[in-house]
Amino acid sequence: MASCVAIFRKRLLSYSETFIADQGQLLPNYRPLYCGFSSDKSGLDMIDGSTRILLEDDSHFVELEKLMFRSGLTSSLKWLNKIRDQHPNLMHAHFFNDGIDAVKIGDKLGIPVVTTVHGHDITKHENAVLQNTTNQRFFAHVDRIIAVSEFIAEQALAKGCPEQKLIQHYIGIDLKKFTQDKRETTSPSLLFVGRLVEKKGCSFLLQAMERLKPKYPELQLTVVGDGELKLSL
Repeated sequence: MASCVAIFRKRLLSYSETFIADQGQLLPNYRPLYCGFSSDKSGLDMIDGSTRILLEDDSHFVELEKLMFRSGLTSSLKWLNKIRDQHPNLMHAHFFNDGIDAVKIGDKLGIPVVTTVHGHDITKHENAVLQNTTNQRFFAHVDRIIAVSEFIAEQALAKGCPEQKLIQHYIGIDLKKFTQDKRETTSPSLLFVGRLVEKKGCSFLLQAMERLKPKYPELQLTVVGDGELKLSL
């Protein structure tokens, strides 16, 4: 059996988290094992063909099981044993709050844990506050933190991440998905695709368009998406 990485996300898998599916399926030397507490069917088909192990498949009381697990009480043994039976070499959690649960799983399985922090989870999340006891315990037990940008790395350090555990590493993309030939056009255009919420930054794009229009009057912007800021934008 090929070496295995257990990829942990509390809810598997939001349709917007293609990067989690892609990273696992494109690992050259490891077999991905997706595990979590419950399913999010909006993006679950992205990991079709890969092994996934969910707590909800072995429990009718998922919320109670999670509470017991987080409190250090004996619970979720069938779920944990299913993960153990896959012989993972490593657990990789995505997002700060998921990492808190992942280090507990890693401790029970006796494997190292890596957590990638992405943005809001380390800058604004209620659990990602300075000098929080839970944070200190997490940073003490996690083996590595991956920050997806220099700014996020600075935020992780500010929240208490030890410098020797921090790696700044950009998320890659599968270039084979973007093979369309370059086409020159006399009508320059920009395309924004994303949710219309604050953290996506569409407001800054609109401000940039105001500055670009005098120099490039033919420039057109197309916005694809919806969200709470649609009306104000």
